[in-house]
Amino acid sequence: MKEFLKNRLLNYLPSRLALQIERPVKKRAEFVDWLSAELPDAANGFILAQGLIAEPFIRGMGRLFATSRFELFLKKWVTEYLFKLFDAFESCSGKTGDARPLSLEDAPLHRFALERYSKRFAPPPEIRWQAQPALPWRILGGLSQLVVIAWLSLRNGVRLSGERRPYAVLREAIWGLQGRGYHFHDDFLVDGEKVKPEDLLLFSRDCEGKDSARMSAREDAKRSAYAHFDLPSLPMGAKPLFTRILPVYLGGAVPLLLRSVRSPDFSLFSSIFSSFAANAVPYEAVFSRFQIRSELGHNYFTAGHIAESIVCENHGAGYFLMHWSDNSVGVDRFLPAFLGCDKYLVWGRAHLQGFEGGPSTFAPIGYHFKDRIRGIHDDAGEKSRVLAQMGVPEGGKVVVFLDETFGGDIRMTEDHFLSFWGTILRLAEARTDVRIIVKPKGTFFHENFSPGGARRFAALRQELAKHPHVHVLDPD
Repeated sequence: MKEFLKNRLLNYLPSRLALQIERPVKKRAEFVDWLSAELPDAANGFILAQGLIAEPFIRGMGRLFATSRFELFLKKWVTEYLFKLFDAFESCSGKTGDARPLSLEDAPLHRFALERYSKRFAPPPEIRWQAQPALPWRILGGLSQLVVIAWLSLRNGVRLSGERRPYAVLREAIWGLQGRGYHFHDDFLVDGEKVKPEDLLLFSRDCEGKDSARMSAREDAKRSAYAHFDLPSLPMGAKPLFTRILPVYLGGAVPLLLRSVRSPDFSLFSSIFSSFAANAVPYEAVFSRFQIRSELGHNYFTAGHIAESIVCENHGAGYFLMHWSDNSVGVDRFLPAFLGCDKYLVWGRAHLQGFEGGPSTFAPIGYHFKDRIRGIHDDAGEKSRVLAQMGVPEGGKVVVFLDETFGGDIRMTEDHFLSFWGTILRLAEARTDVRIIVKPKGTFFHENFSPGGARRFAALRQELAKHPHVHVLDPD
């Protein structure tokens, strides 16, 4: 029933596309490079060519939700869909995968994407063009959004009464608080003065155990002294049903969608609407339960977070995003494109690449663990403790190697990776007077090794183990 709603009634384009991709294929290096640089310009190009910013649906949603961010939501959503679409073209073109036809609705976005891809790569994929849904199906799909929004609002019941508790910061519990692996490092948030422990509210998205890392973080958050809730099971407050869901979503947004029912871009609008509602309505439940001054968002890569930021904006809560060091260079620039936040907290000027927004969007905060590093550098006792924890004796010069993952869609290859570890071995053999610390990124990428590569890596590790001045740390 859920898939029927998505694919037939709601005409959700990403779901219909995903059903046709049987398995991922190894992509050409030139395709990966092209995709990294192409996506933001392609999204902007299509939106400009179709005049989507001026469309009544897009403008109306911006006015209805009192935001300028719905345009960013549109751009981000189109960027994400083009990523999936170009990936499908590459998989079905026959150049790297099995040539097979791809079934697509004869819609402007699909035609635009195929032309863009075909100008750069050959052979183009074979497309079986499907007629757009007939008008009755479009109307029925638009009306079914009423049912979806009602279900999203009522699926966990209704909370009739109770005061909303106030918090300073809302944060997703994506990293753990205890044990091994990734850590939340709450000390850069909770400083005892501006933000107290009782001011921090954590939440989890995964309550069904699909992601082991998120489940571990959820269990840590539940055991901690911080307040915590599960977003998928949070009930809606009674008041927002009558002040937000009924007048804004059901009485305002759905009619806006239905007014565009004859547009050649209706499938696009319907998909955008479905995505927006799926992310926005659960956040209405959050604000029906808690008073929040700000959210420190975890992931700026998805359009769904822009939908959440719009709800935060409507409720007077600031929405902030933190820089990830991976995006210090100009690769995969579509990931941080189209930021929908009040402030983007960057470490420094080197991290201002690939973003839309004026200078007021960016707030340089420096590296948020700098005090910890300075403390280790300045305090001999702390330095000794950290070295002892790593199993590294004190004294002499130290050289540290930090490795990286390889394979998949990134530029680091198996040969690069093995050459890097070979460099470590050559230094170990040449400089026995230097302590060498190796911090592996992780072990999960070992599955990307070819049989020969796995043997070469095992031989390198065996040789390194013969040198007592080399210390390979636990990845965690």
